[in-house]
Amino acid sequence: MLYHDDGNSMDTKGILANVCIRLTRRCNLNCKICLASNSFDDMSIENVNKSIEILTSLGMQCVRLTGGEPFLRNDIFEIIDFCLYKKLKVIVFSNLYDIDTKFSEIIKRSINITTSLHGDNVLPTMNLPL
Repeated sequence: MLYHDDGNSMDTKGILANVCIRLTRRCNLNCKICLASNSFDDMSIENVNKSIEILTSLGMQCVRLTGGEPFLRNDIFEIIDFCLYKKLKVIVFSNLYDIDTKFSEIIKRSINITTSLHGDNVLPTMNLPL
């Protein structure tokens, strides 16, 4: 339970509907725009699960798993499965590089995968139809 400064309890349902959890800073790319540092300070699965427990009790309905590249974690599917067990909508932010190596596991789960595309100097000169 959370409390206001005056000691009265606070209704926490819905205040944390969507939460991003950075699972790792490791990445298999080196994009100019990215803040990932390729350090190896992954959050432990115990801490991830504990955080999910707490955030779910506060009303979290959707978890966005980010990185670095979340699919570099050996335990990513354990984390996803725990989120699904907690009835959360799961969105994984991925660069999709080497996604084919994980595809058979991904399609077994009801998750969303989001990516972003960024061009260098080539994209503006390609005259892509919008």
